[in-house]
Amino acid sequence: MSIDLGLCMIVKDEENRIDGCLHDIINLFQDIVIIDTGSTDRTREILKSRYNIDPIVKKLKPGEFDECDARNLASSLVKTPLIMTMDADERIEQRALKRFIDSEQEHDSSGYFCTWNTYKAGRVIRDYKCVIFRKGIQMAGNPHENLQYDIRRQKMVGTWLDCLTLHHHPESRKSASKTNERIKSMLRAIEHEPEWYRHYWFLGYTLFRQGKPEKALHYLIQASASCSPVFPVECLNSYMIIAMINANKGERTKVEEALCSALELYGQFEKDFEIRFNTRMKPWFENALLLCRNSKLSEIEAYEFSY
Repeated sequence: MSIDLGLCMIVKDEENRIDGCLHDIINLFQDIVIIDTGSTDRTREILKSRYNIDPIVKKLKPGEFDECDARNLASSLVKTPLIMTMDADERIEQRALKRFIDSEQEHDSSGYFCTWNTYKAGRVIRDYKCVIFRKGIQMAGNPHENLQYDIRRQKMVGTWLDCLTLHHHPESRKSASKTNERIKSMLRAIEHEPEWYRHYWFLGYTLFRQGKPEKALHYLIQASASCSPVFPVECLNSYMIIAMINANKGERTKVEEALCSALELYGQFEKDFEIRFNTRMKPWFENALLLCRNSKLSEIEAYEFSY
């Protein structure tokens, strides 16, 4: 017996990418809801004329990056018990998705995770993403919202899917002004929700990428020190960048302290579903600690993220 699967999306100015996302898979969904957050190109026209989809228009305020409300509105309107979430710059193979829909596995999971490959400048960054979820689970976070927080909050579980791979082809250009607006947005979010440590991780990592390691440390240390059971990956990611920043400074003792603390925390969180899916993490910490103890700090380098 096949699964009734719906699709929810949010889009904005995707006239050049929406066909590539939907064309091969649209007939596999029992219901589709798309929110347009303010397109000024032909996105809405393409959805209506080619796919008979009339998107709901919900514009974001200028400088606003919190898309959770729009995503949660879309998923609330989908009528199927299981919902797939995609962005227009993502692709999934029709045959693989049909295999999931026709599968006989138990479907009592609240979230289904799969490999998420991001293609940047000829490189492939392998990560994971919750791509299918049970109706009633909601997105949370600003920016880079996800479903993991609500899965944990509801004391539910996630399931890994070997049959699916999500392919992510982001735009190569990203303006500095947009990044600066995101930083302002995250600072506002921290002020509003000081115990939401996911904000600290993303702000710290963004500052690190901007070449501001000391400012980054201020937020990364707060995230890692929280040892938050609802944000375990963010805590451990923060330790990774802390270790790398201190390695770049030649601070061997601080690097070892960060890595040992990270491995201890990993032991506390290792049964968490997302930690189990994050297969890059523990090997990185173990190898970095070995490099540190062999005085090879220059070889310690954090792996890439998809954002």
